Amino acid sequence: MASHLRRQRGQSFLASRAFLPDLKEAPGAGRIINITSSNYRTPPPPLVSHVSAKGALNGLTSVLAANLAAHHVTVNGVAALLAELTIV
Repeated sequence: MASHLRRQRGQSFLASRAFLPDLKEAPGAGRIINITSSNYRTPPPPLVSHVSAKGALNGLTSVLAANLAAHHVTVNGVAALLAELTIV
């Protein structure tokens, strides 16, 4: 579970940190888009590490958005949906 958390949350954090200096100084607005999950709100039981990681990523997205707005950098999360499909 810990490695899944590090991977999910850590990569977004590291990428954001790497690009922040350029995003803050760029003319116009910068963008950071994180891929989150709609399962964070209604978690299926077997996905404990996934839901925990996406919860952390949602928090990171919110904090970055609040702190970077003054620099004209928007931070958004796109929530993917886990769906069970029947192929016909």
